[in-house]
Formats: sequence, structure tokens, C-alpha cells
Amino acid sequence: MTENTDSPPVDGATKPQRNTGHPVWDVYDLYRTARLNVKYYSCRVSTLQRQNFWIEFVLAATAAGSAIAGLTFWSAGVGRIIWQMLMIIAAVLAVAKPLLKLTDRIQTLAELVGKYRAVEYDLKKIEVAIRQRRKFEPDLREMFVATLDRMAEIAKEKNGEFRVREKLRKKCRLEVEKELPASRFFIPEESV
Repeated sequence: MTENTDSPPVDGATKPQRNTGHPVWDVYDLYRTARLNVKYYSCRVSTLQRQNFWIEFVLAATAAGSAIAGLTFWSAGVGRIIWQMLMIIAAVLAVAKPLLKLTDRIQTLAELVGKYRAVEYDLKKIEVAIRQRRKFEPDLREMFVATLDRMAEIAKEKNGEFRVREKLRKKCRLEVEKELPASRFFIPEESV
């Protein structure tokens, strides 16, 4: 997610030169990638939770003993046709629900969000330390490498289990670029 554009100078000041090849960009890029994954998979969890809710609602509403099933509206005319259609939908959903494994998918994705959130937090700590120390010191580099290894482990666990929704990913990426623009990050002046 590298964005090599620099922010415009403020109040006519000379624009400082930013070293876009500095190794801290690895930290910042991974930070923004982790943030993107948190946003993307959180949206996927929300979508699956909504789908699961509506499936459960339809199944509960069309159950024989439900208050909705007992309404007199369903016994004649248009109400009867609508009720028959709802029953067909409920029957299909009752068969499809176990096959969809929505609750398993929700749990798996929620765990994935938690792991990406932990990585994001660690990278945020590194980013803050770089800014405060004004250097990308060896201990921070070691923390980054450890975090990079954790990110690789998460990717292995995920193992392409979920199809990527490109439209959603693009939307999330644009949000991350607004939240974490390249101009926000401190670039140390020391040579590498």
C-alpha cells in the first residue's frame, strides 16, 4: 500500500525531502495492510452475521408455533400465497443453513480479525516508537521482523479459505488511505 506522494508545504515553507526508500516504509506498509485486513474482515463478519440473522428470523417466523404463523392474514387470498412462498423459502433455508456453515465462517473470520488487530496494534506501537525516538533502531527492527513473521503465519492459516470481494476490498483500502496517509508517517533522516 505504499503511497509515495508527499504532502504539500505548509504556509509557503520549503517542502522537506522524504526518503521514500527508507526501511520504515516496510513498517508503515505492513501497518496499513494489517489495518486493511481488520476493516475488510470485520465487514465480512458483519455481512455474515446479518445473513445469519435473517435466515434465523425467517425460520423462526415460519415455524408452526410462531405468533406470525398464527395470524389470520395467512389463511386466505393473497396472504395464503405469500405464506406458501415464505414456507418454500423457509424450507430451502432450513436445508441450506447447515451447508452454508455461517456460524463457523463467522467464528473463523472473527478470530482472523482478532489476529490482524493484534498485528495492527504491534505495528502501531513500532510506528509511535519510531516517531518518538526519531530513529528506526535495531530493537524496533527486531519487533518488526517478529510481527512480519506473525503476519505470515496468519496468511498460512487463512490459506485462501475465503474469496476476496474486490469491491469491498477497494472501499476498505480507500478508507485506510484516508486514515493512514503516507504524509502522516515520520521518516527518520539517518542513512540506512
